[in-house]
Amino acid sequence: MDTFNTIYNKKGYFDKYGGSFFMTGLIISTFFIIYSYFHAKYQLNLLKHNWVEERCNPSVMPFAGLINAKPGTSKLDYTLDNFSNCSYTILKNITSDFLAPIHYAINVIVTIFKDIEDSIQKIRTMFTQIRDQITKVVLTIMYKVLNVLMPVRLLVMKMKDIFGKSNAIMTTALFTGLSGLYTIYTLFSVFFEIILIFLGIIAAITAALLFDPFTIVAGEALLAWWILIAVPFFIIAIVIKIYVASARGSSMPGIPGCFDKDTIIGNKKISDLNIGDKIDTKNHITGIFKIATENIKMYNYHGIIVSETHRIFDIKSLKWKMIKDVKDALLIINYYEPFIYCINTTKKKFNIGENVFLDWDDLDDNEVNFFINEYENIKSSQNINEQFCGGFTEDTLLELEDGKYTTIKDIEIHQKLKTGETILGKIELESSHYVKEYIIGDTCFSCSPHIQLNNIDLMNISTSHLSGIPIHNKKKIYNLITNTRFFTIGTIQFHDYDGCLNIPLKKYNKKFYFL
Repeated sequence: MDTFNTIYNKKGYFDKYGGSFFMTGLIISTFFIIYSYFHAKYQLNLLKHNWVEERCNPSVMPFAGLINAKPGTSKLDYTLDNFSNCSYTILKNITSDFLAPIHYAINVIVTIFKDIEDSIQKIRTMFTQIRDQITKVVLTIMYKVLNVLMPVRLLVMKMKDIFGKSNAIMTTALFTGLSGLYTIYTLFSVFFEIILIFLGIIAAITAALLFDPFTIVAGEALLAWWILIAVPFFIIAIVIKIYVASARGSSMPGIPGCFDKDTIIGNKKISDLNIGDKIDTKNHITGIFKIATENIKMYNYHGIIVSETHRIFDIKSLKWKMIKDVKDALLIINYYEPFIYCINTTKKKFNIGENVFLDWDDLDDNEVNFFINEYENIKSSQNINEQFCGGFTEDTLLELEDGKYTTIKDIEIHQKLKTGETILGKIELESSHYVKEYIIGDTCFSCSPHIQLNNIDLMNISTSHLSGIPIHNKKKIYNLITNTRFFTIGTIQFHDYDGCLNIPLKKYNKKFYFL
C-alpha cells in the first residue's frame, strides 16, 4: 500500500518517468554507437581514402583510432590527437571569421599612424634642413664678425699694453720725482736745523742783552733782526712740510710687516701656525702669509725679528709706529732667511709678550671704525675678515710662463706667471659663507666678495658688484702677493690680496701724515 502511495504522490515528470527516460537514452546511445561502428566499418576503405575530408566528421571522430591509426600509435591517443586537431581547425575558422572586422579596424588604425609617422618624419627632415641652413648663415655671419673683431681686439690689446707701459713709465717718473723731492726736503731739513740752531743762539744772546739795562738797545735791534729772519723761515718750513706730507699721502702703500719664522706667537712658531689656532680666548688666526724677503729690511726689537714696516703700538707716544721708527729697534745687516711670515686675526691685532702688533692688514682702530661706519654689514673687525680679506678657491688655475698650469694652492713663491707677474707671497685664509662662483665671458672663477678686478671692459670693480652662485663647504681660500700688484686668471686681471683693502681705504686716505 505504501509503495503505491509513494508512486502516486510523485508530481514531477522525472519523478514519474525518470527511469524510463534514462533507459530510453541508454538504448538510443547504444544503438548510435553500434550503428556508427558498423557504418564506419562498412565505410572503412572510403573513409581512409578521404581521411583528410572525413576526419572531422562527428560520426567518424570517436572511431578515428580504429579507422586510421598510424602504426605504432595507440588508437586512443590517435583519437584524442585527431579530436584536438579537429577542434583547433574548427575554432580557428570560427574565430578568424569573428575577428576579421577587428583585424580590419586595427589595420586601418595602423595605416593611419604609419601615415602620421611618415608625415612627422618629413617635417623633421624639413626642420633639419632649415636648421642646417640657419646654422650655415649664422656661422658665416660669425666668421665675418670675427674677421672684423680680431684686428680690433689685437688693437685694443696693443693699446692696453701701451697704456700699461705708459702707466709704468709715468709711475716710475712720479716716484723718481718724489724721491728727488724727498732728497730736497732732506737737504732743507738739514739747512733748517742749522738755521734753527743759529736762531736759537741769537735768541739766547738777545734775551741776555734785553735783561741788561746797558745793552737793552742792542738787544732790541737784535730782536728785530731775529724776527725779520725767523718769520719767513717758519712760513717756508710749514709750507714745505705740508707739501711733502700731501705727496706722501698719495704714495703706493708698501708691503705690510712680517716676522722671522721662529717668532713665537701663543705657544707655536709663526711658521707652524694653522688657520683657526687661538692666540687667546677671544682672538684666533684667520689668515697665514708667507712672503719672500727680497728688498725687505729686518729689525731686532727686544729679541723679536720683524720687518721694517710692521706697526707696533708705542706706549711712550701712544701711537702706532713702524718698527723702523721705534727707538730701540736695531737694523739687522745680514738677514739670510728666504721667507718671513705674518698672520691675520679676528681682532686685527695680537700680542707678542707685552708688545702689541697690528696684523697683516695693518688696520688701526680708526681704520676699523671707518669700515664699521662705511659699510652696513660690517659690525666688527671679524666682519672685515669675512668681507674684505678675499681669496679664491683652491682649484683656481694659474698659467705659468712655460705654459703649464698649477692651482693657486700649489703655486710656489718666485714662480712667474704667463702674463709676467712674479709671485712674492702666498696667502691662506679662513673661508666664509660668502664664497661664490662667477662667470665673465669664457672665464669661470670662485672667490669671496670684494676681490678687485682690473679690466679694460669692467674697469675697477669688485666681485661684490657681480652676481654669482653660492658655494658651500669651502674651509679655506687662497690669494697672492705679486711684484706688479696684479695677476691674471683666464682673461681677467685681478688686484692681488692687498687690493681688497687698499682700494676701499682710498676713501680714508690712510697715508696722510705730517712729518
